Amino acid sequence: MKLSEQQCMLIYKSLSNTLKIGIPLNKSLILLYESEKNHKIKKTFKQLLDHLYEGKHLCQSMALSLDKHFPKNLQYIETVPNIQKLCIKLHELLKEKYEYKKNILKNLKYPLLLLCSIVITSTLVITSLIPKSIHFFINNNIELPPLLQIFQTSKESSMYKKLSILIYISPIVYIITLIFQKKFKQHSQPPIELLWQIGLLLENGLSIKKILSHIHLPTRQNKWQTTKQNILKTGNVSHELSKLYQLSSLEKNMLLYSETHQQLGESCLELYQKLRDKKKEKIETAIKILQPCCLLVLSSLILLLMYCTLLPIIGGLTQLKL
Repeated sequence: MKLSEQQCMLIYKSLSNTLKIGIPLNKSLILLYESEKNHKIKKTFKQLLDHLYEGKHLCQSMALSLDKHFPKNLQYIETVPNIQKLCIKLHELLKEKYEYKKNILKNLKYPLLLLCSIVITSTLVITSLIPKSIHFFINNNIELPPLLQIFQTSKESSMYKKLSILIYISPIVYIITLIFQKKFKQHSQPPIELLWQIGLLLENGLSIKKILSHIHLPTRQNKWQTTKQNILKTGNVSHELSKLYQLSSLEKNMLLYSETHQQLGESCLELYQKLRDKKKEKIETAIKILQPCCLLVLSSLILLLMYCTLLPIIGGLTQLKL
């Protein structure tokens, strides 16, 4: 069943709250199932409860029921305290993602309205105003302004054929772009959430070899595959993770110290939090400059539209008066 981000946030929050106050896992699910009014969420709680009675762990059930909103790599977490922490964190991550989307849409509201008005105005100018102006100038034996001459020439030539060819090849360009995007992802750095997942699994008592065998990424990433092979060969987790995420010498030493003192899981979680804060700052800065940049680009388009259409027409009318 496909659930929205808001619905998954509600599931994680409800589950973490009931586990936090000490209600056993099966009773928590029964209580949430009986009290829930939303049909989809109620059905999801029923699925989780059925999986639990079949002998599956809760995280395995959530990996099956919540689909993309639950990291598949974390389905091996079994203890209730870790599940409760996991639900809190997943709720926090989904809420943050939802807030980012909301802020982006909020910042794009005025630029989108402006873009719609530009598209409508451009369509009216190209289909109605310019052809009528050209017809008026020709009937009154007035020389066409240079830009209107270009438009007249392009209309008489095979411009429309070129446009039709462009429309036909655009899907091919799109497919090529997707292929290059996939190749780029293969050679890019894995998401920092991977560091958090490794930390959680280490805290849950899994060995690093077992974690590496369980962890899978949505797309094949060469850097992660190389790191995994090097860790299995050398056993030096901190060095390979430092190289993978290009950590500073201080962060690298922190990981190395924690690995030697059997605290690598906790150190991975702390490091993830630092990297996440840096990423959050970058995203927030990008969101802040998004609206001014869009408005600047669209304002330039408006000036270009005026320069290409209105000024030549006004110039032609002035010539007619003279």
